[in-house]
Amino acid sequence: MPKRDRYVVVVIAQDSQDPASPADPGPALEALGLWSFWRPRAGSVAGLVRCGTVDPALIAGALGRQEGCRAGVSPRFEELALADQGLRLALRALATLPPGTGQVADLDERLVHAALGAEPEIADRLVMRYLEGVLHSGNERPELLDTLRTWLDSGCSASLTAAQLFCHRNTVLNRIGRVAELTGWPPESGEARLGWALALRALELAR
Repeated sequence: MPKRDRYVVVVIAQDSQDPASPADPGPALEALGLWSFWRPRAGSVAGLVRCGTVDPALIAGALGRQEGCRAGVSPRFEELALADQGLRLALRALATLPPGTGQVADLDERLVHAALGAEPEIADRLVMRYLEGVLHSGNERPELLDTLRTWLDSGCSASLTAAQLFCHRNTVLNRIGRVAELTGWPPESGEARLGWALALRALELAR
C-alpha cells in the first residue's frame, strides 16, 4: 500500500438477527478493480479501500448490494496515516442510518444527520421546538410532515411541491399554513424554514 493515494474507510453492519459479521465485500469491490482490506468487528466489518480515481458512488453502489447490511463510508483521504480518522468518520456515517434500512451512508452526503446524531439532546430539542404541534396532530401528522419535507426540498415552491405530491397548489398552501398554525412559526421566516429542515432530519434519526 502506498502511503499516499486515495482511500476511504467503510464500516458495514449486519442488520439481520444473525450475530455473525457481514460477508466479506472484498470480491464485489475487486470486480470494480478496487483493492480493499477488511477486519471483522462486533457485528460488523471495517475496511480500507484504495479507490484511486474511481468515483466513490460506485463503491456505495457495490456495498448497497450487500443484502441485510447497512454501511457508512468516510470522506476520501490521501494519507494512509489518516485511516484512524477515516474509521471514526465512517462510524459516524453509519450511525446516521437506523437499523434495518439496508442503505449506504456517505458522510459528506449526511453531514447534518451526523452532526445532529452527535448531540442527541440538541436533536430532541430541535424536534420539539419546531415540530411539536405537528407531531401531536393525530391523523394529520403523516400528510403534514410529507408536505413540509417536500416543500422545503422544492425551495419552498408550492407549485413544485404540488407537482411532486400530485395535488393542487392551494392544497399545499393550506397544509403549510396548518404547519405554521400548529408550530407557531410563520412559513416566510428564515429561522422557521431552517428549524423545520433540521428538525425533520433529527426526526429521521429518532426513527
